[in-house]
Amino acid sequence: GFLLAAAGYLLLRSFLVGSIVKVPYTEVENPMAFAPAVPRWLTRFYLLTIYAKLLVWPVRLSADYSFNQIPLLESFGDSRNIVTLLAAVVFIGLLVWSFRSSRPVCFGLAFIAVTFSITSNIFISIGTVIGERLLYVPSFGFCLALAVLLKAIPTTWKHPAAKKVSNLILAVLLAGYCARTLARNPDWKSTLTIMKSAEEVSPNSVKVNSNLGQLYKLRGDPRMAEDYYRRSLEIRPCHSYALAGLSSILAEEGRLKELLAIYKQASQYDHGDARIPYYCGMGLIKRNRFGDALAMFTEVLQINADFHAARLHLGYCLDKVGKTDEALAVYREAVERTPSSTTPLYNLCLLYLRLKRLDEAEDSLRSAPPSAQRHSQLLKVRYNLALLLREKERKRAADHFEFILKVNPRFPKAQQMWQDIARWRK
Repeated sequence: GFLLAAAGYLLLRSFLVGSIVKVPYTEVENPMAFAPAVPRWLTRFYLLTIYAKLLVWPVRLSADYSFNQIPLLESFGDSRNIVTLLAAVVFIGLLVWSFRSSRPVCFGLAFIAVTFSITSNIFISIGTVIGERLLYVPSFGFCLALAVLLKAIPTTWKHPAAKKVSNLILAVLLAGYCARTLARNPDWKSTLTIMKSAEEVSPNSVKVNSNLGQLYKLRGDPRMAEDYYRRSLEIRPCHSYALAGLSSILAEEGRLKELLAIYKQASQYDHGDARIPYYCGMGLIKRNRFGDALAMFTEVLQINADFHAARLHLGYCLDKVGKTDEALAVYREAVERTPSSTTPLYNLCLLYLRLKRLDEAEDSLRSAPPSAQRHSQLLKVRYNLALLLREKERKRAADHFEFILKVNPRFPKAQQMWQDIARWRK
């Protein structure tokens, strides 16, 4: 049964990621997968000792163990290799002993090894260094072996108090594990509480620190957010998530010098994160440096052509530096790429109106989907278009006013619009 399940898992993995051994994640999630052979294998075996400790003594638990909470074992001279050897000797010894003395215990231990093999990073690199959740199924084997051993105490140790000792050990274990469960449960109250608890156990995890930065940013606490983003970058200076998060704060606060320094730091790495130049561009716009911002948004779109907000800001910057034809072309492309969004069309029509190209503005409005034409943004554009048309083409202006009032009878200045329509229709 297990072999069939394992085969099914491997087939599904191969289908989803392209192969059984392909690594569909980054060095942050699992640095072992990107390390040379010696540190990769030494670290893989050492992690088994940490899993064993978590299984037997789950006192310090963390939701994340990513880079660089558990540094790689770079050589055979690393003292942690001793722990690996001792754990291997103990486990193999228990297997041999149980095979000869207690088949149920042997089955429990073998169940741990077999069910954990697929997610242990030994045979297949997975998307995490350590995941406590991965011990769920293997823990069945641990519980079975432990229960059989406790039951064997009265039959092996011929003493009147043997059963009481066995029951006492069981009671202590149950009480201890229950107490740990009750103590752990509040950590899962919210994303913030689980990340704060992870920080206590995994202070050197780049993801824990960057996630806390994001959480505090969402809570409106930029100072705490900045501290955590900077801690994350101390652990891994090229971590794009933290670079982008810190850039967003610096851009919002107009700290352009620091923002450009972060951009320069990010440029040293092949981060591939379009958000970093995007926030840098936003910071430059705040200082009216539209030419420099234009270069940033161009870079954003080179990284990610579907970064629609960057395309809109590119059009804005082109307009600001006097390249209106290019701005119009960018806005038209934005309209084509995001037909369901009204903002690109709104920007395009406003620029047409400013250039007094009223026919093109009108054609653009009419080409929009009916649902988009009723959007408040485009109603405002239509109103401004009508104001420009009323001097020479009042019938067209009246048509636009009527459309607006049909969609929104409470549109601002509705009373005046009705009066204008009645006058122009005469």
